Amino acid sequence: MSVAITLFFVVMTDFCCWCPIGIMGVVSRYGVKIPDDVYAWVMVFVLPINAAINPFLYTASAVWRKRRKIRPPTAPPIKQMLPVITRTTTAEN
Repeated sequence: MSVAITLFFVVMTDFCCWCPIGIMGVVSRYGVKIPDDVYAWVMVFVLPINAAINPFLYTASAVWRKRRKIRPPTAPPIKQMLPVITRTTTAEN
């Protein structure tokens, strides 16, 4: 499940970073003139954000998964321990 959550965040950040480019492509296909400066700004600032965020997402999720595995085990309920306790006490008698 944690891998699915990680991939969800990666896909969402990819979508958010590539969405402006897709919108500009569709808009320009319908005849709207988009200045070259806008393309340059998006390519220089928006796409590197995507490349910079992905390693943090993978690292954060790996640390989170590792911390979940390291949790100390909880003590078993007393009902599960009763047969063991009674067997050892009767064997000693």
